[in-house]
Amino acid sequence: MFEYEEGVTELGANYFRYVQDLAEAAEKWEEKEQCGPPGRVAETGRAASRHIPMNVKHNVWRRDGGACVECGSRERLEYDHILPFSKGGASTYRNVQLLCEPCNRTKSASI
Repeated sequence: MFEYEEGVTELGANYFRYVQDLAEAAEKWEEKEQCGPPGRVAETGRAASRHIPMNVKHNVWRRDGGACVECGSRERLEYDHILPFSKGGASTYRNVQLLCEPCNRTKSASI
């Protein structure tokens, strides 16, 4: 039987283990679901996706300060693949940036 620290109820301990299990499962899922070049098949057997995981979006937002990295605008922001997904870019922290819609359209036109 699991020994609880003083003051921890069985319900609280079960909840804590449940949260730990969810966190571990999420890490394993993210490792398997890493996006990559088109045609690449993830370990799950499904094709890679241009979907940007929520944890990547959160970290990019914090890194870029919630503003467009080109002009500093804080309006109409979009997550942009630095190396486009269509050219093999992954949906990872190092390959995603925040751009406002006008800057993103200008970039898209030049690629």
